[in-house]
Amino acid sequence: YSLELYTSDHPFITSRRYWRRLKKAERSHCQKVAAVIIQDQARAEILFRDNDLSDRPTLYLPVSLSGDLYAQQSSYLRDKFQLSADKVLILQYGQIRRYGKALVEIAQGWPDNYLLVLHDGLTKDLWQCESFVEELKCLDNGNKVVFSLDNLPFDQVQALSASADVGLVFYTDSIKNDQLTGKSSEKLALYLQCGLPIIAFNYPGYGHIASVQAGILIHHLNEVEQAIQTILNAPAVYRHNAQQLFLAEYQFEKNFSAVTDFLANLGDSAPA
Repeated sequence: YSLELYTSDHPFITSRRYWRRLKKAERSHCQKVAAVIIQDQARAEILFRDNDLSDRPTLYLPVSLSGDLYAQQSSYLRDKFQLSADKVLILQYGQIRRYGKALVEIAQGWPDNYLLVLHDGLTKDLWQCESFVEELKCLDNGNKVVFSLDNLPFDQVQALSASADVGLVFYTDSIKNDQLTGKSSEKLALYLQCGLPIIAFNYPGYGHIASVQAGILIHHLNEVEQAIQTILNAPAVYRHNAQQLFLAEYQFEKNFSAVTDFLANLGDSAPA
């Protein structure tokens, strides 16, 4: 079951002996598997090539979330940070170091009613990057950024997401594990479940988001403001389409049936 593509050229593998040994073990044991569970075909092709695999059943399981749509009206962010109703909230959820500095700098030039919300509940417990947060706060000369740094239970994470107006899904393109995230990003599934329209880079595997009008794909961060405006021109349409896309492609119960069906048949054909 591959959640991450730690290929032979991944920085972890090339720079650390421990990870090289894990990679060697992974490649060896992959030769014995009855099937491979992975998010999509593009990631499967890379994993198979990197681990010298062939002729294995492949079960596609996008990173998905359990349950139905989050359909509740939410004012979580506005209530918690005492924000007025006219503010447009653009949510960047996840590691604060991932495009955090660039987004804070860009947000300084946004319209007066646009606010960037940086939510990362692991800044204190895991990332240990309080000094970086302080650096970002110093860059926020125009008070355009809301720093949401509490580690929240999942129901509050859903309420937070549903209370924003636009969700940013930005990963680097330096390694395939980060670039091929159209079906392997939990925050993408979260945004869709909560009806939050998406802005993402135009990477392979993201085309379905734009094709069903659940979000806007861009090439550069300087296109974010225009993408926000496009979504705001038809917010109800984008929210509806986002949730329909969740039901179609990111709901766990639906997606996991491929695995349970395979296991049931595997049990029938297993030797006594």
